Amino acid sequence: MEMQKLDRLKKLEREVQDFHPLLRVLLKRIPYIRNMEYNQGPAEKGADFVLEKFDSVLDATSYIGVIVKVGKIKQDFTEIERQIDECGMERTFDNGKKKIYLSEIWIITNDSITDSAQQKIHFKFKHTSIVFFDVEKVAGLIDKFYSEYWTDLSVKLGEYIRKLRTFSDSITKNSAILEFQENINIEQRIIKVSSKIKPDRGRERKDQQITVHDAIRNESLVFLEGYMGAGKSNLVKRAIERMTEPGVIHSEKIIPIGMTFKEYFDTHKENIDQILAAVIEESNTDPAKHIYLLIVDGLDEVPLSDDVRRECLAKLSREVHNRDNIKALITSRPIEDLKEKNEIDKNFARYQVLPLTTRQLLIFIEKACDNPVALERLTAGMERSVLFRHLPKTPISAILLARILKEDPAELPSTMTELYSKYSELVLGRWDMSKGIQSQKEYEVIDSVCMELGSYVIENGLTDVSASEVEGFFKTYVSDRNLKIDIASVFERFLSKGEIFSHNTRKLTISFKHRTFAEYFSAKKMLRENKNIQASQVFDPYWCTVYFFLIGLKRDCPELLTEIFEVTNLPPQQEIIKAYQTGQYLLAGHLTPYKTIKVGLKESFSLIAKLLSEGLSGNNPLSALPPVQLIYLLAYGMSHTYGYKYFEDAINESIIEKIKGPTDERDMYELFFLTTTTAYLGNNNAFDALIKQHGKSLPELLRLGISHFNDDFSLKSAVTSKYIKKLHKGLHSRGNFNEMIAKLYDIPVAETLEKSKAIGGK
Repeated sequence: MEMQKLDRLKKLEREVQDFHPLLRVLLKRIPYIRNMEYNQGPAEKGADFVLEKFDSVLDATSYIGVIVKVGKIKQDFTEIERQIDECGMERTFDNGKKKIYLSEIWIITNDSITDSAQQKIHFKFKHTSIVFFDVEKVAGLIDKFYSEYWTDLSVKLGEYIRKLRTFSDSITKNSAILEFQENINIEQRIIKVSSKIKPDRGRERKDQQITVHDAIRNESLVFLEGYMGAGKSNLVKRAIERMTEPGVIHSEKIIPIGMTFKEYFDTHKENIDQILAAVIEESNTDPAKHIYLLIVDGLDEVPLSDDVRRECLAKLSREVHNRDNIKALITSRPIEDLKEKNEIDKNFARYQVLPLTTRQLLIFIEKACDNPVALERLTAGMERSVLFRHLPKTPISAILLARILKEDPAELPSTMTELYSKYSELVLGRWDMSKGIQSQKEYEVIDSVCMELGSYVIENGLTDVSASEVEGFFKTYVSDRNLKIDIASVFERFLSKGEIFSHNTRKLTISFKHRTFAEYFSAKKMLRENKNIQASQVFDPYWCTVYFFLIGLKRDCPELLTEIFEVTNLPPQQEIIKAYQTGQYLLAGHLTPYKTIKVGLKESFSLIAKLLSEGLSGNNPLSALPPVQLIYLLAYGMSHTYGYKYFEDAINESIIEKIKGPTDERDMYELFFLTTTTAYLGNNNAFDALIKQHGKSLPELLRLGISHFNDDFSLKSAVTSKYIKKLHKGLHSRGNFNEMIAKLYDIPVAETLEKSKAIGGK
């Protein structure tokens, strides 16, 4: 035990004024102490404190009497004997509601207790359970349950800070409807914004990204806005934690005051004077030496009219401006009302929470997921997922993805539909329903209209829709179902979902934040209506993401996937897309029986081999490329699309089936694409079986392909290295080496074929 801690306790000379206040805080924090009463004077009946102890194992309650002394306890303990005797008396507890007897006595001192004194007390009161706490035991309890006591903060300020941190924990838990969110600390950045029109100042200055601590230090009134799940409450928690560190309190002298907007508006009636007076009293701080930061969380979570909210903010800003020792930080979702936004910008410094960086996102998911395999797959899949790039990079989307990966560490594309689904569900209703500011019926109406709107946008190739037209969707939906619901109110609620929609108040139009949200809701409508697939759409780039989401919503859909495999007679461009897009569809339907997945994969590799053969024969648009470029692009595309662990078994099975059978040139192409994909997956011996079985008969183009991918993937195989070395030696020994290289690397297939025809025609 550190001597300075023991010395500090020993210096407490006055029992009631110095030692009792410390114990009043400390004893309440012991986990099994459920209640405490403090007694002084004639009514104490021997015990300075009475503790209610709850035994969770036995589900039993007992009572402890605490006798407190300052200084050493030696031979003369007459006063202690008297108090122990009195502890045996019946007494009341819980404001007189209970009559109790003490079953245990604690004797606590801020110094030492001699062994002789302990033995004599135990001997005299051998039928009484007595526990002694000397200075070292007291210091140990303080280390465990009241560590801030060792700082220079007063007992009252330390207890105030503990309550304040309980508040900060509660707001993150209330907003963290997903487990473990509140335990992850990522330093999010914020940026200053304004609706004010500034005169032209030449080149636009890039706004600086800062921390919330910087904003608090620099501004008197801060309005911090961010969409659902952007991390506002977590930023508030981190700010409170930092400001209440003893060193920071002493240097910056800022005392935070935390409350929700509902508490500020309903409980405190916006009375800054009363709030400030209560905090000064509770924290025992000097208003002449400290600045008080009023933190009001969740302005948007109380249903108020725009006018009332504007007046509330204006009143708060006036109160702050009229005092030198108070600041304010308000958090809210972005305010859409232009008047209110202008009012905020007149009085507050308005900041927005920035999205997470990709690195922060990965750190966030790593801490939340605690699954190295899932994290590795996520990192590998992020580069290949367009859908992931368009999802908002906020703590809530990171947490959703982490939870999905934790439950099912599938490849990233397999999780994307579920991620969009959970994110949309939260944004459209579950978040607000958890806070009691939106009903289940409102959520269902908004969700259904989103499906109609998404389908309407995609089917008609729109980027935005007039606000009145969207409101018409709500009117039609509600009236067709005879729902007793306020259409205007639901439409306003819909407009507030800024995480998914943009409302242009100048043009009076509504658009999805990104096309992928429209595609998701369009797919959701297709699923609801059980629509048949359109063969002309399945491999049309415009519709591919819609069908990806449709398959992802079903997940277990062998019939749907088989129907897609059977789509044939496609235009050349869509045939190429089919080879690659099928892989995405298979990942989306990852709960489909694996035999169906294997069929789809085999057909895709067979198709890409056919396309290469046709390209080299001049029978499709791919002949516009030189041979090596053509095979390289096709092989890398297949590796990129099918290079997931999920497909590894199916790929290996396809290789085994083909490698030993009779093969024509197209089979060789297919084997090359399959083995290249296993090389992409990290198999050093990917090409060994192909070389051993067919090395001598491989077309020159495939040999060169093996050479290039061996270098690209840094394979370490003696068989492959020897084969490549022999290949290079043979190529360089040819008399037409330069001509051959130009033909393979530089001259398009179509041009070579044209020259051959011209020569043959002569």
